[in-house]
Amino acid sequence: LKPFHFRKENLGLSFIVLLFAGSCGFLMIDGLGKMWIPVTVYMLVLLTMVMFAIHSKITNAYLMLGACLFALSDGLIGISRFYSPFPLSSVAIMASYYAAQFAIAYGFIINHQEKTIT
Repeated sequence: LKPFHFRKENLGLSFIVLLFAGSCGFLMIDGLGKMWIPVTVYMLVLLTMVMFAIHSKITNAYLMLGACLFALSDGLIGISRFYSPFPLSSVAIMASYYAAQFAIAYGFIINHQEKTIT
């Protein structure tokens, strides 16, 4: 847990992420059936990843955005699969997924450039 650094300025974003995760869980709970344990474990792992991205010592806006978009993408998958499919769900899922991958990669590039400049 050494790279974890609680950042007061990111509390609002943390609250929004937790609210989103709770809302997804609430919507999906009736449709999970036997999948409730693996889905719950996955949600907890994903939330941990997002919280580390938000509160890491080496984070930047792109890494936080990427982690949040990744959680959004997976939340949309869960809602579409375990609650109710919605129009253009595959487009929304893939758009948020690819945007997340771009933001995470760009965030790491920025961090690497900052380290090589200083």
